[in-house]
Amino acid sequence: MRDLYIIYLDRYHLGDPLFVKKMAKQITQGPQRDCLIIHGSGEKVERTLEAQGIFPERRRGVLDVDSKEHKRLVERAVREANKEIVGSLTDEVVSTVGIQGTDRGLLRVAQHDGEEGDEVSTGKTGWLEALLKQHVVGVVSSLAKSDGGGVREVWTADAVTAIASALKESLDPTVVFLSKTGQAGVRDATGTKEDVAIDDANDAIVEPEAARHVVAAGWPAILTSPDGLWSDPVRATRLHA
Repeated sequence: MRDLYIIYLDRYHLGDPLFVKKMAKQITQGPQRDCLIIHGSGEKVERTLEAQGIFPERRRGVLDVDSKEHKRLVERAVREANKEIVGSLTDEVVSTVGIQGTDRGLLRVAQHDGEEGDEVSTGKTGWLEALLKQHVVGVVSSLAKSDGGGVREVWTADAVTAIASALKESLDPTVVFLSKTGQAGVRDATGTKEDVAIDDANDAIVEPEAARHVVAAGWPAILTSPDGLWSDPVRATRLHA
């Protein structure tokens, strides 16, 4: 079964305009890898809301906004981020397709239970599998269709686990968390550690809560950098609870 690397593009790296371009260069120069990049809203929309005097907190990774206007603003920001990522990749001649989570019913959110979080599922994914088998890099936003027919952002970690579950019969998913230090994993005096507890790598993981969620759901997860992921073999540190 072919490996699939699902990259959790966190807010920190999403907000760095040069990061995706650097990653694109690694993709073109490194060995061929099947991968998906999944992202939500970044720091840009937070600054936009703050400029309007709105200071929302994030609950399970999602901006907690109430008004329809602010929800539309978040949705628009996620869509724009998707286009910007795709643009940066295609500029470096990476075969890429942008996918909003709402496209073809890919992501669905069944309910909203406050602190318990959302129940995120997927629709049919055969079309997505076909793209990946053509070695196209898919860039997926964490926008989902709700039961009521609306659209809203869901936690990127929920989107990651839902998509991994949908693809596991034909691909072997590993979730990739990007190191805040820029290193390919966690290092000590002897070199890169083979594995590490998430709580012992908080300084290197941008969103430890997301890593804990993914690992608790049973998915293999690694901490690395673009140059580590597109090395041969992959240089990374495996994360565990």
